[in-house]
Amino acid sequence: MFRPAQGLLLAMALAAPASASYIMTPLSAGLHQRDVAWGQSFALDIVITSDVSDTHTSAVFQVRFTQPGLVLTNYQWDAPYQTGSIFDDSKPAFADLPMPITPSTLQGGAYPPGLNDLELSNVLIGANYGQGTIVRLNFTVPSNYGYTGPIFISLNPDQIASGFNEVPTTAGQVFRLNVAEIPAPGASFLFFSIAAASFARRRR
Repeated sequence: MFRPAQGLLLAMALAAPASASYIMTPLSAGLHQRDVAWGQSFALDIVITSDVSDTHTSAVFQVRFTQPGLVLTNYQWDAPYQTGSIFDDSKPAFADLPMPITPSTLQGGAYPPGLNDLELSNVLIGANYGQGTIVRLNFTVPSNYGYTGPIFISLNPDQIASGFNEVPTTAGQVFRLNVAEIPAPGASFLFFSIAAASFARRRR
């Protein structure tokens, strides 16, 4: 449901200057892309950086995907944000995970129809947040996913604010997830190398 306070923050965002202090970027292991296969899992970090010493007390933003069906299995807010608290209004809710991300994940109200997206929303009381990995999201690619190719993951910084003051924020580079039906040969070799080394250590 669209709330008056959201309307106020949205109006403030539209009136904000084009230059931004915050940049929010999706990364995995510090990279802008990675390869995964059906049945595999990966972590996506939402990293927030600033060209000045900005802080904020609330964050609302959407994560968008060019293909549906990736399963959100877990997410973890960075402290002092609390995951699953009464102030965590993320959709899907932490208690409802795991859940596939489809156009029905966010619908109605001010949400644009037809998008594969989720929303992260949280508020701090008596604390603030500066920079870092504000949220880590964990996903699984279904073993029968049925799609191979790139999935582009982007951010929509909706309302990043310090109290009632908007902190100008822009989205960083789009993340590329390369999905294959089976693991790439290099990934398989690395897996078996690690497994063999682990087995050798246990036999010593």
